[in-house]
Amino acid sequence: MAVQEISRQEWMAFAKRFTKEHQGQPVTIQVTLPNQSRKEVAREVPFQELTAELDKDGMDSLVVFVGNPNDPQLDHTVSKVRLVRLRDGNGDGPRLEILSGNGESTELYWRGPEAEPKGMQTATG
Repeated sequence: MAVQEISRQEWMAFAKRFTKEHQGQPVTIQVTLPNQSRKEVAREVPFQELTAELDKDGMDSLVVFVGNPNDPQLDHTVSKVRLVRLRDGNGDGPRLEILSGNGESTELYWRGPEAEPKGMQTATG
């Protein structure tokens, strides 16, 4: 499974590029709590935007916006972000992992190779 860690200084540019590449694609958002229980925040809804807010005191946050453009949108905020990773999904579709300082992990994932983020495709042949 290919993993790409996104450094903090790249988060804002990555969020803009990621939004451009995936806007409108169905995404599922799942949160894993510190006790390892999981909750699904959204399932197979159109991805709209990822934003990064960097704070000089390290209280950085990433916000994910999903939903149909003509309907009210859902936003999911990950506070105290410590790590952002892009995974190829190992056959299940790509995943974006956002780890927070409070022990929560937020995953965004897409189904199928047509939704695979650019730069994460595997060579065939």
